[in-house]
Amino acid sequence: MEKVKGMVNLITESTLILINSWKRVIEKDGGVADIKIDEGMRSFSADVISRACFGSNYSRGEKIFLKLRHLQEAMSKKSLATGIPGMRYLPTKSNREARALEKEIRNLILEVVKERQEGMS
Repeated sequence: MEKVKGMVNLITESTLILINSWKRVIEKDGGVADIKIDEGMRSFSADVISRACFGSNYSRGEKIFLKLRHLQEAMSKKSLATGIPGMRYLPTKSNREARALEKEIRNLILEVVKERQEGMS
């Protein structure tokens, strides 16, 4: 039951952050504003997951999510390339970018795991 309460608190904190950011935008724009809900919900989801998975290091989790978003963009560029067999193995700009992002993400996740393991010892 405590874990559920903790998750509810995480979700509540993230929700308040999102709502307050929207309030600031609305106030800044004189009471009416165009708010991009999809961006807000993507940020909200990343924040909740980061807080749940990375605890107090949720800023690092957000960094991982940002890298994942960049990787997703790089992969979508690659899929637009011609369907030549073996193309993904060639050292094209988009392939190098995707590989570098994959390596960065893996290293960030491994750092967090290592820190958690050390904290449990």
